Amino acid sequence: MAAKNNHLSCIHELMINGADYNATDGQGRTSLYIASELGHEQAVLEQLNNAYGKTILSLPIKDTGTTAATMQLLLLLLMLVLPQ
Repeated sequence: MAAKNNHLSCIHELMINGADYNATDGQGRTSLYIASELGHEQAVLEQLNNAYGKTILSLPIKDTGTTAATMQLLLLLLMLVLPQ
């Protein structure tokens, strides 16, 4: 819910208090995937910043046909690792 509604302070609190980064909704989407799918860049960055050193699933378990959201997530990840 926090990622879907772009509640950054809630996302931060969940992440630092041990929320499961790989928890999924009924469609197999993680909060990172949902935030990316909805274009919530700050919510994506908040999750990535707090997930350093952890394994995170970002793609849905089953194909939901949201290729654009997947590409958006990849572009956001590239922005974080490439020098500006």
